[in-house]
Amino acid sequence: MSDTFLLENRVRKQECEIVQGSLDGGPTCPLTGGQHIQVLEDIPTSLLVDCYQRDLGIDVASEFLGVERLQLYRSLNSQVLFFHPTVTGSSSFYAQLQNFDWYYPADKYEYQRAADWVKPGDRVLEIGCGAAHFATYIPDASYHGVEPNFPPGAHAMHAGPHILPENVTQHAMTNSETYDVVCAFQVLEHIGDPQSFLTAALACLKPDGLLIIGVPNAESYITRIPNFVLNAPPHHLTWWNKAALCHLADYFKLSILELAYAPVESWETRLYWMQRISGMFSSRPFSHFTESPSRRLLNMAAYLLAGFIPNNIKPPAQAQGASVVLIARKDTR
Repeated sequence: MSDTFLLENRVRKQECEIVQGSLDGGPTCPLTGGQHIQVLEDIPTSLLVDCYQRDLGIDVASEFLGVERLQLYRSLNSQVLFFHPTVTGSSSFYAQLQNFDWYYPADKYEYQRAADWVKPGDRVLEIGCGAAHFATYIPDASYHGVEPNFPPGAHAMHAGPHILPENVTQHAMTNSETYDVVCAFQVLEHIGDPQSFLTAALACLKPDGLLIIGVPNAESYITRIPNFVLNAPPHHLTWWNKAALCHLADYFKLSILELAYAPVESWETRLYWMQRISGMFSSRPFSHFTESPSRRLLNMAAYLLAGFIPNNIKPPAQAQGASVVLIARKDTR
């Protein structure tokens, strides 16, 4: 019996199960609440616990208490991919990630892309601002940040009193239609309820103001690296692509001004080549998350080999990097 036959029958069986599940009050699209969804993969949380421990030295077992399996779904209307049940990372989980120097990079393509749309004197809100590196890109604007997972020292080191240790829902209660630009870089994918998050973000925005969202690009190499745990719960809860961002804009009645794909940046070059090498040696049907020992070994080998590629060998110009950026206007009609 062929692998293709088995895969097709597994998908048909899962589609039938998820249609019934949605009708019975099961998972729905986290952006729109729509029930037209499809299950893609079933993932034991023990696999994710093992991968976080092995790859990052982080124990996430307590994050998954009472949850033995997750499913990865696609909303067939909005094209958002999401994990269910929702397991949102705790403050202690993010505190461990903040110990890595690479977690809050000071230089991002999306920062410069967003800065090009900010005018001198604009009031700018950055949601999930981390260490507030974006503030340095817009010195002539009035910068404000909110960060519920507040990194030690960020308040004094980067943006002084203009960073508040709160979430956007709290901020929106006292800052209705206050800002000319509201930004969120690599934040939306961490949110368990993106509909409420975006509603609050837009409440902070003036009429005709700009919403700028940067998210991991689900059409790029990052979703083609098996067991890439930073793209899984409790870190990433949703996956976004161009179609999903267009649906987001339509759902919230925003006018899209630009959708920009980041190139493969210097910090991610090794991961890009890792995925390319790994893909060359895998003939099985692709799974985002797998318990296969051979896939684990292949990942390790690909990462090591990618380290030997000279720096002067660049990814193709058309290669998509890890991020996609949406710039949209809040419609007053």
